[in-house]
Amino acid sequence: MPRADYGVDPSGNPLDRFGLSRPVWLLGWVSFFTDTASEMVYPLLPIFLTRVLGAGAMSLGVIEGVAEAANSVLKIVSGWLADRTGAPKRLVLGGYSLSSIVRPLISFVTVWPQVLALRFVDRLGKGIRTSPRDAMLARFAPDKTRGRVYGFHRAMDHAGAIAGPLVATAYLYFHPDAYRSLFTWTLVPGIIVILLILRLPDTRRAAGAQGPRGASDAAGASVGLDALLTAQFVRVMIVITLFSLGNASDAFILLRLTNLGVRAVWIPLLWSGLHVVKMSSSVVGGALSDRFGRSSSRTASTSASPKASRKRGSSTWRRPMRAAGRLGSTMPRSDSAGLPRAFCSARSGPASRRPRHFSRARVSRLPRACCYTWPFPMPRILVTNDDGVRSDGIHALADALRPLGDVLVVAPHIEASAIGHALTLRRPLRMEQVSEGVYEVDGTPTDCVNIAVSKLFGALPDLVVSGINKGYNLGDDLTYSGTVSGALEGALLGVPSIAVSLERTTGAYDFGPAASAAASVAALVLRSGLTPPTFLSLNLPTGKPKGFRFTVQAKRNHVTIVDERCDPRGKPYYWIEEGENNWEPHDRSDFQAVRDGFISITPLQPDLTDYAALARLESLALDLVKR
Repeated sequence: MPRADYGVDPSGNPLDRFGLSRPVWLLGWVSFFTDTASEMVYPLLPIFLTRVLGAGAMSLGVIEGVAEAANSVLKIVSGWLADRTGAPKRLVLGGYSLSSIVRPLISFVTVWPQVLALRFVDRLGKGIRTSPRDAMLARFAPDKTRGRVYGFHRAMDHAGAIAGPLVATAYLYFHPDAYRSLFTWTLVPGIIVILLILRLPDTRRAAGAQGPRGASDAAGASVGLDALLTAQFVRVMIVITLFSLGNASDAFILLRLTNLGVRAVWIPLLWSGLHVVKMSSSVVGGALSDRFGRSSSRTASTSASPKASRKRGSSTWRRPMRAAGRLGSTMPRSDSAGLPRAFCSARSGPASRRPRHFSRARVSRLPRACCYTWPFPMPRILVTNDDGVRSDGIHALADALRPLGDVLVVAPHIEASAIGHALTLRRPLRMEQVSEGVYEVDGTPTDCVNIAVSKLFGALPDLVVSGINKGYNLGDDLTYSGTVSGALEGALLGVPSIAVSLERTTGAYDFGPAASAAASVAALVLRSGLTPPTFLSLNLPTGKPKGFRFTVQAKRNHVTIVDERCDPRGKPYYWIEEGENNWEPHDRSDFQAVRDGFISITPLQPDLTDYAALARLESLALDLVKR
């Protein structure tokens, strides 16, 4: 408990041995539970948008841009209102309450514009509460330990941002893909936040009351804009604005993790690790700013951050665990997060004018918010198959690929199995839109790929994925396959391509493991590429596979059965049946891999030339000439 032996804060509240008063602790716990609730949602929002709602990366940019812009603009209004009323607690309570009520409603959305609306209202709440809350902290912060107070508050922010992802990870581990119910549970920390705010002392000031620096609020209310915006304050705001423009939304970093093949259940855990770094550096950074000054600490942190930011796009992100290792690059940003607030508090004069300064410091992020809506360069992925556009397999595959890029489904309107690499040339083809991002063509998989590339994409996509086929395409049989031919056509066009086939079963198909494995391979191909015109054929056993094997085509002795029958008029007709397959033994064959419970990955190419035979035939050329 705080004791008077350690002194009092500017509002007369006793300090504890850490130099913090009870209201500072309460505001810290408010931020902790708020961030716990927020970070149970935020790390999963890109996956929820792309995988559950089927939205693209552009929608993520729009949502974050609109939300952050609303947040920045409201900070100006809330700062002005806090100045006018002298009662920041009401604005703090209203802002936190609004966010706490709206956040759980994300569990009920069905389309991404609804997420936009709720995220907009959530950030309105943040915009309303932030400047008044920072002004309240200023009134509870002694001059000598102001950096420590703001550093502690930021550390509590990040502690909540650690707890929230940990809760989300544990919940999703036991309830996979239960995003909606997880979002509903954010109501609990929201209620705790409201109860804590009600226990805060009211810092309302009467007109003419003296602030901690001896300046009257009445006089402060009449101070002109030029007096408020000192030259030093303006310079710092310019630096902060330029710095904020260089920081992209962390939502795209989360989306990038999914591109690298990180499973959804582990993304919150990595996000939590990031905030461990932020929490530690916030406390240290705040204490250092008290000792060495705000300006020098801010300069050091901002100069280090661009170097760290550049590493986000470097080759170190090529593997998920290396990406996790780069969490330390966030330290400069988190170290400096509380410094602008401490700087504003130190430079703002009377406490009555502090909300306005905090709002100006926050609105420096507005230009960056406007940049969020700029299209984020995401891979364009074409998905096709030979089982038809209404097959469950193609939609499971498309859902798994959406976190990797913008997915377009173009498939035959009816089943076109065993049609091979057929191209329709003797009749016109028609294409119809089934739903958003899903089209059907009354042709073959090869037709679908060509029409999609020339008429829908307008250029080559970044990846073609064909499947998930109901039944293996192993060994020599892949030459009959429409699924494999869809990938083959993509390879002939110069696009990295993958065919995906699942073991046939008599019961219901579970496409989940196959779709997840295909997405992992697709992420690898998007990251590392394939040597043209190579493409991949994936064959997966049912159930949970034991792992991956890179294989060669199996060989078998074809025993094809042609069954002759007669119609009622006595005319013969024929049924071709597959018959018995006698596979030749081979340890590295695709057949042996799936037989052993592994996923088979076979690199293929359209070149059917037998180069060994070609050399032998060339040696026989003289005999042909002699004849």
